[in-house]
Amino acid sequence: MKVGDIVYYKGKEYYLYSLYKGDLCRIVRLRDGKYTHTKNGEECLNANIVNLNINELKYMLDCKKVESLVEEKMNNKKTITVLPQLKFDEYCIKTGLDDSNVENANDKAFISIIGTPECLIYYLDEGDTKHHFKGNHSNVLNLDFDDIGYDEFEWEGHIFKGMSMEQAQELFEFIEKNIDKSFIIHCRAGFSRSQAVGNFINDFYKGEFYSDTLLSHPNKDVYRKLSRCYYKKYRPDYE
Repeated sequence: MKVGDIVYYKGKEYYLYSLYKGDLCRIVRLRDGKYTHTKNGEECLNANIVNLNINELKYMLDCKKVESLVEEKMNNKKTITVLPQLKFDEYCIKTGLDDSNVENANDKAFISIIGTPECLIYYLDEGDTKHHFKGNHSNVLNLDFDDIGYDEFEWEGHIFKGMSMEQAQELFEFIEKNIDKSFIIHCRAGFSRSQAVGNFINDFYKGEFYSDTLLSHPNKDVYRKLSRCYYKKYRPDYE
């Protein structure tokens, strides 16, 4: 976050970062009109800094500068949306997207992750689970792998498979080819595999995307393998 950046979050809370006498501070105007002020993650006790920055934000709010800056910032940002599969399917049905027309949605890319048949049938008892889009497209990638932290895992005679390096490379190349689009990503619950993909995009293509659906506990194996693909291309000396 740079000095002077303004970010909009749910609930119409405004965050303003300002630099005053070497201190990077954040003030937040809450919905009830009150203000909070923090420095380095802790409540700021310097009265001069507090008053200076709160007055600055009040002025910008009064002049409607915050709203215009926020609107401009969000309109220029691509988004990363991470969903559970049911919500992903609902979105596609609601917007009328299917294999016949999905490539017309040329500002969006869709990543669909479901489990392998062994896991879906014998562990989750969800053998009828299918990808919404029946095939891959220029802006659609379907992947089947399980939510585990290993290449393979055996359970009661059944072999579950994590994301392979081949799948990671395919996914990385898909992301690169569609990096000018907003991403809509799902796995079964929207908590692990899809979060790893969303966090990877957000972390490695910094400043290009906005998201309010990212969580901090993605599948580490998925994230690590995607990172390896990135470094292989852009930093081949990295080990």
